[in-house]
Parts: sequence; C-alpha cells; structure tokens
Amino acid sequence: MAKNISLWDHCDPQNHAPQIVAVKLSPKGERSVRQHHPWIFDQNIIKTNKTPKAGDVGIVFAHKSNKVIGLGLLDPKSPIALKMLHFDGGSKINEAFFHDLLKKAIDKRKPLIDKTNAMRLVFGENDGLPGLIVDAYDAVMVIKIYSLMWLPYMAQIKDVLLNLCAPKS
Repeated sequence: MAKNISLWDHCDPQNHAPQIVAVKLSPKGERSVRQHHPWIFDQNIIKTNKTPKAGDVGIVFAHKSNKVIGLGLLDPKSPIALKMLHFDGGSKINEAFFHDLLKKAIDKRKPLIDKTNAMRLVFGENDGLPGLIVDAYDAVMVIKIYSLMWLPYMAQIKDVLLNLCAPKS
C-alpha cells in the first residue's frame, strides 16, 4: 500500500536556509555538465563536503581539476540529485538571478499574450529552471514544482512573478 508522504517531511522552507555544498562529480557527471545537461543523477556525485538538504546550492567541481564548472540546486532524496542552473562559476542564486531567468522566459512568450488567455510562461529545463513550471490562465498564475529543491525559493519566485506579471491570484 502506498504511503502518503508530505513535502514537509523532506524540506520545511521555514526551517531550512539553503547552504552552499561543494559537489565533486564523476567523469560521466562532469561530461553531462560540460554538455549543458541540466540533470545530474545521484550516482554521478562522488563526494560532497557536507550532507545536502533539498534546496541547498551545489557548487560543482570538475572531476580532476577541481575547477568550478557550474552550480545547481540539490535534492538528495531524488535520483536526479542535482539540477543545474548555471554552467560556469560566476553566478549567485538569489532573487536577481531568478528575476533574470523568469523575465527572459516570460519575454519569450510575450508575442502570444494578445492571442490567448492561457499559456505556459515558464517551461522548466527549457528556460533554465529545471523542475519549475509556471502557467497563466487568464489573470490566474499557477506555479508547479517537480522537485523539493524549489521549496526554499518559492517566496522569492512568487515575488518576482508578482512583480513581472501582476496576476490577480
């Protein structure tokens, strides 16, 4: 029989401020990052400097050179343990980061705004935000997450979306 599992059993955003976690990848994991693949599976993470929690920021290091090759958000309870957000070393995950990515995604869909009242504004991996979907239905916006890693950032994302789109609900 299936057990009901609450999201809060894994990550309570009120009690978890995301930490920085150093992530060392296997050669296969490094190859995925260098090819800009957004998913890193748990078996391709060979070492972390601390036990990660959902939503922690993973600073990703190359297998041999110890060079930073990207960063992403961790979800250690998922087989896709790291979802890449940036494929370089020069970025911070903060409200400005989310603003830039969300604005870019919404701007791509602006030509459709006058043609429909329902659309997908943010399409996860396609927009550099793996596991995050934002749909607009007339004046209502719906945020869907497919990973616990997004929970600690929901307030920031909601604020950015309210600022960019001004939905009624």
